[in-house]
Amino acid sequence: MEIRSRYRAVTAEDFEYLAGEASPRVARVVCVPPDAGHIVSVHLVPHVAAPDRRLTLDELTPDETLLREVAAYLDEHRLIGTTVRLMPADFRGVSVVANLQASLLADPQRVEKDVEHALYTYLNPIVGGSSSGPGDGWQFGRTLNLGELYGIVLSIDGVRQVKVLRVYETDLGTGQQAPKPAGNHIPLGATELIASATHIVKASHSDVE
Repeated sequence: MEIRSRYRAVTAEDFEYLAGEASPRVARVVCVPPDAGHIVSVHLVPHVAAPDRRLTLDELTPDETLLREVAAYLDEHRLIGTTVRLMPADFRGVSVVANLQASLLADPQRVEKDVEHALYTYLNPIVGGSSSGPGDGWQFGRTLNLGELYGIVLSIDGVRQVKVLRVYETDLGTGQQAPKPAGNHIPLGATELIASATHIVKASHSDVE
């Protein structure tokens, strides 16, 4: 294991690996490859307790203690002449508005809670990205497609039909929501992750079953 360990950070993958080794408090990390000035940008996401919920921007921002800890560790492994810049990851906040028809025997309030939980879990930088439940976190730079959210919602027991499903880009810091819904695709930058803002889910029985 010692022979296989990475003792020097040269590539972006090396920095990502070592940043994760620096502290158990590091949940996610992505590195922008060194530029012509030998500056390496490392973006961190800290671990958060019970992450399968709406996470605040403060929770997703590494504190100074963690940044210093990771910086000190990387400083021991970086090549001379390389400058490491540590910073939080970039987040693309999204809010989902859904109007659903519940099955006849399903409790609409239970359906609403289950769908909301599924959305908070799926659109999540730490445990999101997996349609089968908590995963390894939304992949950095991965585009969000509206169609995949239909699959998440329809997989919930008691959901008979999706009447309305819209996604709005939302500022995680202020909660300000875009006036118009996003299109079918929300592309992300290389250092960006999807994160949930507030989702609004309404479920009711149809007049005719």
